[in-house]
Amino acid sequence: MDQTHLRDTLKLALETWRFQIDSYWTRNSYFVTFHTAIVAAVWEITKSKDLPDSRRLAAEGFCCAGMESGFCDDYGWLSGDGM
Repeated sequence: MDQTHLRDTLKLALETWRFQIDSYWTRNSYFVTFHTAIVAAVWEITKSKDLPDSRRLAAEGFCCAGMESGFCDDYGWLSGDGM
């Protein structure tokens, strides 16, 4: 391999790595925004005084399940990429 080909290959690998890291942070910022919106919505639902206890419990359970799936997905446990 000549030096030019090696330099071009390493440059391409670095650009690919930067793209993957940038995509990772973009995706995580979307997940954080989405999860925050869900928690805020469930908070407002459960704060309501005229909501039956069964609905309040269901809303809290949905919120907890969503947060757990988000944490598991962040660590790769749902996709099989984690520990």
